[in-house]
Amino acid sequence: MYRVFVGGLKHESNSFSSLITSIKDFAILSPSEVLEKEYSTYLRNTGFEVVSTIVAYAPPAGLVEKHAYLELKERILQDLEKAKKLDGVYLDLHGAMEVKDLGSGELDLVKSIREIVGYDIPISASFDLHGNIPAELVEELDILVAYRTAPHVDAEETRLKAVSLLAKQIKKKVNTSRAIVKPPMLLPGEYFVTLFEPASSIMKLLPEIDSKPEIVVSSLFVGCAWTDAPYSTPSAVIVASENNYEKALLEAKRLAQEVWRKRKKYRLDVEAGEPEEIVDKALQSIKKPVVISDSGDNVTAGGGGDVPLMLDILLRKNASKVLVAGLFDIESFKKCREAGEGSKVELVLGGKIDKIYGYPLEVEAKVMKTTEEEVLIRVKKVDVIVSSKRKPYISLEDYAPLKIDPKNYNIVVVKLGYLFSDIRKLAAVAYMALTPGFTYLKIEELPYSKVKRPIYPLDKDFEWTP
Repeated sequence: MYRVFVGGLKHESNSFSSLITSIKDFAILSPSEVLEKEYSTYLRNTGFEVVSTIVAYAPPAGLVEKHAYLELKERILQDLEKAKKLDGVYLDLHGAMEVKDLGSGELDLVKSIREIVGYDIPISASFDLHGNIPAELVEELDILVAYRTAPHVDAEETRLKAVSLLAKQIKKKVNTSRAIVKPPMLLPGEYFVTLFEPASSIMKLLPEIDSKPEIVVSSLFVGCAWTDAPYSTPSAVIVASENNYEKALLEAKRLAQEVWRKRKKYRLDVEAGEPEEIVDKALQSIKKPVVISDSGDNVTAGGGGDVPLMLDILLRKNASKVLVAGLFDIESFKKCREAGEGSKVELVLGGKIDKIYGYPLEVEAKVMKTTEEEVLIRVKKVDVIVSSKRKPYISLEDYAPLKIDPKNYNIVVVKLGYLFSDIRKLAAVAYMALTPGFTYLKIEELPYSKVKRPIYPLDKDFEWTP
């Protein structure tokens, strides 16, 4: 019976964020829990013995502490060494894990695994669409498969594709040829929502490439623009059958060229503008509810979650029937919990995590509802969710603990970039506020120092061919 080792280590690192990612930020699935994952079940059902290690995941934030990464890596490597004879390895990765003083966590992890298993055993890995892929990582892996949707709805499908391709490679005892081409661009995910053009047309090229007999699988990585690293660009990655490197390279060049050719056409999928301008538009809207993305403080991409700018503007404009979801502020949360429902409290909201773009906002509030992790307060006529955790409010379930129905508000402010399905459906009108923060969409104003120059749009007057 063939034996496959499975595990993973995932993080999307925003190098502009002051939120260092420590070991306590990682949720860790035990090896026995990993055995229950769908990809493990698939392998067992197709005749493989599965040997598991941990899968560790932390929400998007700042760089991963080196000792935290090394501790998690060591757990994986210890289990790998105990596994002894193996026929393949599957890794559940993100692709944009940047480790302080080390660089790409994915590259370091895969190279360390190679030192143990050698190069005769195939390694397959699945990735987020927003992975930053060093060219050397493509040399170290046999199979790379990335999500094809943003917002992501094909994560499990992608993981299953990665293990199924690995299973075929093991059984057929064949190698692969891989090619990567990286157009010199920074492309924030909000400009590449796959539901809309030009992203949708570009992604339709992938099934076309996959249909060619020499191709095993194609992937387009958009990259994470808020990771300041030499490999932070989109990546066209093509895996071909053995001895078909030239074909893989040709298709990778074609895909990368198309991404580059359309560089001036990428657009946000909703109307965007300066924060105050967007609030004015929302207040004047006849359609309700209006959903505003506080894009610079997007916690799904590493934002601090505690910049109070949008709340400040709404209060100054005497807005009513508004929900701000939410603000991460442990101190204010505790004060509200101690005061209890119905109490009046004086709070200093925000500016405790993001001290670059955030600032303290003094308010007088009424505590409306409390739970063990969050409270709902009312400041004038604006409701604010204050959370003890830095969390995104991306689905209707996220509002349920406080028994909030976002449909009942005129305006809902969320600390997101592009909207996920539930909130996208909720919005009668959606706007993007170009707020400052760790996930500032005006990326030309961020202090990049490690990306390779020239790079678009930091540099505009240059040509590139793959």
